[in-house]
Amino acid sequence: MDKRFYGSIKYPAIARENGIGGVVILDIEVDQKGKVTGVDIKQSVSVECDNEARRTHFLLKVAIFLY
Repeated sequence: MDKRFYGSIKYPAIARENGIGGVVILDIEVDQKGKVTGVDIKQSVSVECDNEARRTHFLLKVAIFLY
């Protein structure tokens, strides 16, 4: 991951204040052109953290290798 991705994540204040932490796991569907077509939460931390993960997923650059 590059610095722009990590630098754009804003940890939700309410989660920080309540000591909520963890890892949000996303299932991101990508079409053959590399466009994100769907995002599902596979492992949740809190609504606020999940929403931040969804907000920032578009910053990931997706490379598709066709065999």
